[in-house]
Amino acid sequence: MAVTEAYDIEKDICFGIVSKSEITPVYLQAGQLAVLYPEDGHAPKLAAGAPSRVTKIVVKVAVKQ
Repeated sequence: MAVTEAYDIEKDICFGIVSKSEITPVYLQAGQLAVLYPEDGHAPKLAAGAPSRVTKIVVKVAVKQ
């Protein structure tokens, strides 16, 4: 990912762009979920095909290494 807006520690977010060849779509149905790690860039709230209601919930879990 080419970072376009540096990481903001207070908002816990950064922004960037990725070429279409670097994207792996994940299609979820009602009742499904995806687990993404901090290093996984993601574009939430996108609808495949026709527009539909999309809900994003973020739960952060501390992982001890």
